Amino acid sequence: MRRILLQILCYVWVATLAQAQSTATAQKTIPFILDGHIYLDAVLNGKYHGNIVFDTGASDMLLLDSLFLREQSWAPTRLANAMAPGAVGTQRLKVAQEKVNINCQGRSETYPWYVLLDLRGIVGKYADGLIGMRDLKNHPFEINYQHQFIRPLTVVPDSVKRTYACLPLVYDHNKMMIHAKVYFDGKCLEGLYHLDTGSGNGIDFTAEATEKYKLTDYQGKTWKGKGLQMGVGDHKISTWIDAQSDSMTIGPIAFDHPEITLNPEGKGSFGKNVFIGNIGAQLLSKLNLVIDLPARKIYLKKFSAHKQATPTNFAFSWLNRTDIGAGWIVRSMDEGGVADRAGILLGDTIIAVNGRDVKSIQRKEEWELSDLPEMSVAIQRGKEVLTIKMVAEDRWK
Repeated sequence: MRRILLQILCYVWVATLAQAQSTATAQKTIPFILDGHIYLDAVLNGKYHGNIVFDTGASDMLLLDSLFLREQSWAPTRLANAMAPGAVGTQRLKVAQEKVNINCQGRSETYPWYVLLDLRGIVGKYADGLIGMRDLKNHPFEINYQHQFIRPLTVVPDSVKRTYACLPLVYDHNKMMIHAKVYFDGKCLEGLYHLDTGSGNGIDFTAEATEKYKLTDYQGKTWKGKGLQMGVGDHKISTWIDAQSDSMTIGPIAFDHPEITLNPEGKGSFGKNVFIGNIGAQLLSKLNLVIDLPARKIYLKKFSAHKQATPTNFAFSWLNRTDIGAGWIVRSMDEGGVADRAGILLGDTIIAVNGRDVKSIQRKEEWELSDLPEMSVAIQRGKEVLTIKMVAEDRWK
């Protein structure tokens, strides 16, 4: 099921642009929580605690959620207007021209300005801010999904060089890309693929690639998806097509039957781009990565997950907005899928799951709900409360 697309902000035009400075302390691991995205526990300006999304698909800037700032009684100053292209369109934003220091487990970075954004409206209640790779461009760094940590490195360890696959890395306009092949419908879709930890999907093809390779001519099983506010600049219902490919290879590493998403109406980064597809966390989270941008190399190693993904699901996703008392908002679904057939609508508010108020459901429990074989949800639709029961299905059988 298509989860959140978060490929945020390639450029922002403001009157004053400055390079952020960083001070690196000891090279130690920075643990993260994997919840569709990589979340870092951070302290801002020495006093504000927040959850910061680390997104390799984002640009070099700092984004802060506007509601998070209000919760902290943090009043931005020296505001300027900006236009920012995102994953699916362009949006007018505010930029605060004031310094912010972010400290993650002793690693400190200072940004000269930041962008104000309704980030939680795209990612959910746990996203207080978002950073890209700006501080990690000048030295190697590790993203270890197996043990869930990020680690800046001074050099690539010999053990990595011996046991990981090493591939050339293309870096252009703040985008990390590698050569890969996807086999689908008798075609080999070979080219540059963008590595994006901010996308929860498997492989997304741009509109240009979808048209060039005539991917929508596929006669096998597909699902048409629809969703609300799937990224920056998304002001209407987005649509896409999900299918299951035969395989994908990244150098010597192979993935069997990864899900792909076709974006025939894609805009922004998913319209026309230097890459033909985007590789998201659904696949990246099966790898340990060491990225050496100065040398333009990437080292990859596939690992066996302790917990195998459940092949069944309810064919919809939600956005947790209990931070504003709104419950969980239904934000995407498969047309004709389990949730759609049960009568759930985009924009519905889920107020209870299996008899429990969603406000009492903890983060880890929420993430694991999709693994359940059955689910009963209480839906608030206007003044009406509906109870809907669903049984999970394997969408590819």
